[in-house]
Amino acid sequence: MRAPSGAAGRPREVPAVPVPVPPPDAGSALTRRRSVGLIVLVLAVVAALGGSQLVGVGVMGRAAATAVPLPPAVGSCLQIAEDDSATVVSCAEPHAGELAMTWRAGVPPVAAGALVRYPHFSVTRPMSHPDIDTRCIGWAERYTGWDRYIARHDDDLWLAPQPLVAGRMVHAPLDEAVATLGWTGCAVVTGEPTYVGSVRDTAFAPRFGSTAARPDAVSVCLQVTGSGLDFTDCTAAHNTEMIGSVNLTQRMMAGRSVTLDRTADEVAAACRELAVERIGRADPTFGGQVEIVAESVWQRSLQDHKPTSSAWLIPDCLARVVGDGTVRRSLVEWGEQPLPLSPTR
Repeated sequence: MRAPSGAAGRPREVPAVPVPVPPPDAGSALTRRRSVGLIVLVLAVVAALGGSQLVGVGVMGRAAATAVPLPPAVGSCLQIAEDDSATVVSCAEPHAGELAMTWRAGVPPVAAGALVRYPHFSVTRPMSHPDIDTRCIGWAERYTGWDRYIARHDDDLWLAPQPLVAGRMVHAPLDEAVATLGWTGCAVVTGEPTYVGSVRDTAFAPRFGSTAARPDAVSVCLQVTGSGLDFTDCTAAHNTEMIGSVNLTQRMMAGRSVTLDRTADEVAAACRELAVERIGRADPTFGGQVEIVAESVWQRSLQDHKPTSSAWLIPDCLARVVGDGTVRRSLVEWGEQPLPLSPTR
């Protein structure tokens, strides 16, 4: 069948009908955008991790941690400020103490076998902890060699006086701390603000292998007069120094009486032997200027008159200046030098 023709006999034009085109898939576009974003993100991460290799450009510099200074060695001599910060100095110059124990930055000291809360290792905060302070005293005593001295002389009649020392917690100065974090330590101190030399192993006399000067402040001295006595360290004027005391702990631990089972001559001879050893000279009397006596001095400080009962007279071994003279230093390890009498006015 033929299509109808127009008047001129030409085929009649049929109007064009538009063919509907489906709209774009919104989900596919979103997926493509996400894919592109993921690729960009991956490329960014790779560039960050190895950008210099990818783009061929060297990146100068590297990250570096700031080192926190380590604590000084045990035995170091210290100047100690009022805030307990400590600076290492030579032991040949005046100093306030010596390190007996240390801890590095951020490590709290140990007390009673366990870590304790101790704010002291942040050096801008005050430091005090009773457990640590008590243990510091023990570390200070061990630094003087007292525990080793007792173990070696436990069976002796005489024991040397325990060195006069104390313990003090110290810390790094602020200019050695990083973000307020620095080392801490336990220092050995004496009754004097400063001294020269070292208190290490001063329980022994002579000390083994030590060439440092022996501080006078660790020894026990007395000013004895007719009316009484005053205990002092040996840097003050005095006429008597305690060379030894009877080993009461050993005697009581053995269940023995504290009264001596020696004759007076035996006790006096043992006292002189101790004086020869600790003073370091064959004649501990300095040619008669000092008398070495075994006498019950410390008990006189407990009552107004000398005890009359020999049952509890426990003697000390003493080096006493003859006459009215005084000295201002310890005779322990003094050796063959002349007696250091104080100048008289």
